[in-house]
Amino acid sequence: MRIGIFTNTYLPSVNGVVNSIAAFRQGLEAEGHTVFVFGPKVPGHVDDDERVLRFPAHTLKRYPDYPLPLPSGSRLDRRASQLHLDLVHTQHPWLLGAWGQRFARRQGLPLVTTIHTQYEMYAHYAAPIPSGLLRPGLRSTVRRYCNHCHVVATPGSAMKGYLADLGVTRPIEVVPNATDLSGFDTADGLPVRQTYGIAPDEVLFTFIGRAAREKSLDDLIRAFAVVAAELPRARLMIVGGGPELERLRNLAARQTCADRILLPGPVPYREIATYHAAGDVFVTASVTEVQPLSLTEAMCAWTPVVGFNAGGINDMVADGSTGLLASVEEGVEGLARRMLRLGRDGEFRAALAAEAHRTSLRYHIPVATQRLLEVYDQAVTAARSRPV
Repeated sequence: MRIGIFTNTYLPSVNGVVNSIAAFRQGLEAEGHTVFVFGPKVPGHVDDDERVLRFPAHTLKRYPDYPLPLPSGSRLDRRASQLHLDLVHTQHPWLLGAWGQRFARRQGLPLVTTIHTQYEMYAHYAAPIPSGLLRPGLRSTVRRYCNHCHVVATPGSAMKGYLADLGVTRPIEVVPNATDLSGFDTADGLPVRQTYGIAPDEVLFTFIGRAAREKSLDDLIRAFAVVAAELPRARLMIVGGGPELERLRNLAARQTCADRILLPGPVPYREIATYHAAGDVFVTASVTEVQPLSLTEAMCAWTPVVGFNAGGINDMVADGSTGLLASVEEGVEGLARRMLRLGRDGEFRAALAAEAHRTSLRYHIPVATQRLLEVYDQAVTAARSRPV
């Protein structure tokens, strides 16, 4: 099968969507399929991959890592037509996603889209436009877009319910994001702990991901302040760059436990496994995540998870089995209580870590790829009787 993936973000940018695309591409090509990726041009980046096709893009000063694709022009349309694709898979409901949908319609191709998240929760990135004005339009756009696809994929069952409630009537299938877990289960975290002066008997709570508003890292820092007051041998490390990093560093500096909070910023992805291995408990305070790849990686690295019983976190974490979940209503205090429980009980922590590792393997590339291929087959069958 010759597959075209249309995405508003791709390498060398690094984020969850990019990692998922790269992992699925690896899995699909290992199965003998040919994958072409249509993405935005990135300033200063030159591809050495003939199966990556770039659209012109505009780089925003505020978000330099996310060039905004400008899908226009007949040259790429002709180039795409010459590839003789068998199926189109879009990753967003606008920009290149909308272009890919129109292309699939013109070519009479099966169309699959993946809805990665609740886009309305990211409306604040369009400031100064008020979020309240944008959210209804975003919901309407997602609903309309999905209902002109053959199959809609999403990484978690919570998002499947959300899309159904939104009014999506086309088949909605749960397809876990593929994750390259190679090396995460054997990574050595000792060098990381030594670099940052974290003693063997200290409990290290970690978060690895983008320092962005939707991650609710303010709540994580406040929860750790509660933990630190009762657990003197606890440390917190938040790894990752993003627009909120400096503000979070300032917030951390104002805590009485400031000397026990580390925000080293972004690190090369090739080192991420060692940072996961260094941690004793992975903590997320987000309530909008669908299937964060960093959480899968943490679980594979023998790390139990603390989070909220919301979003897609509860699709991945079984309370009392692979981690501990607080209700959203419990807020920061509830998160802190779960962190304290794992911080104090090493034996319980080890039991959850073992189950977390076992559970993570369902997201490994070969397993997730087979699920995606089932969805592709479903779209091919649907396209025979119903155009997009």
